[in-house]
Amino acid sequence: MKILELQENKVLDGFEEGYDSQRDYVILSKVDEFCKIKETLGINEDFFFDCMSFDNSIRINPNKSFDSIALRSLEYIDEEIREFEAHIYTADNFILTVAEEESFIYKFMKNLILNKTKSDKSTRYVLYKINQYIIKEYIMNGFEFLEMLEDRILDIEDDMMDNANSSHIEEINKVRAIARKVVKNIRPLIYITDNAVSEDVRFLKEVELEEYNDMQGIDFGIDKLYEFSISTRDLADKLLDIYDSKVNEKTNSLITKLTILTAISAPLTIITGIYGMNFKYMPELGMEYGYPITIVIMILIILIGIHLFKKNGML
Repeated sequence: MKILELQENKVLDGFEEGYDSQRDYVILSKVDEFCKIKETLGINEDFFFDCMSFDNSIRINPNKSFDSIALRSLEYIDEEIREFEAHIYTADNFILTVAEEESFIYKFMKNLILNKTKSDKSTRYVLYKINQYIIKEYIMNGFEFLEMLEDRILDIEDDMMDNANSSHIEEINKVRAIARKVVKNIRPLIYITDNAVSEDVRFLKEVELEEYNDMQGIDFGIDKLYEFSISTRDLADKLLDIYDSKVNEKTNSLITKLTILTAISAPLTIITGIYGMNFKYMPELGMEYGYPITIVIMILIILIGIHLFKKNGML
């Protein structure tokens, strides 16, 4: 747990010295540490249960005494994609962030606290700005993740252009599922920021005009992030069309080759069929070189057929 006490601008490891409701704090907690401070901060049971449940939903809960927001994010960690949830609780004198230690929000808040964020304005202004910083960081992380996902999609597409095979289906289904989950995570943020403007909630907005303009900037950023997520999802969906197209090309090529083989072998089948008939008086049966001449003719038919099909670009 990390706590920044804004009046004296000092970092605490806990509330061992006591919690003063007249002072302002920036608090970062892991889920298990949250249990130790909920009563100290007067956190209600509903929000506590909400933070502990991690129920995969993104939402904002404005209230007279506090505002809370739940966020979900996807991140690349050790070349694997992991999903994290963070809860932000904003009261009049503190911001509490509850997140998993590996998540970017936890790392961002830890760095912010340890660097002892300073401002020439009031500590209350700092609290509002930190709320905005968190959302802006969430937007930046979303863009970075989508760019990496887009690169992954393009790599799959290039690989399929060289040689599409059944192993690509699993990769395609993975990136399509990820792209859909990103859209699902980002879509609620559009309504969250709309609520922040209309209801004047603590977590993003202050009453000053400057803060309202910041809010509009955040709203614009979320709109762009959502548009990017939609285009990335569409790009992932197109992988299936590309895969089907490449597989159809291979199938058509195979069918064409089989058709050519059939066309070349048809005259040979006729010749062998004729000489397979058991007539006693067939004119060529008495020829001394009848057999080798027939074999040569069959070979010539094969060579002429291959030449003609190659000349017409079918082989």
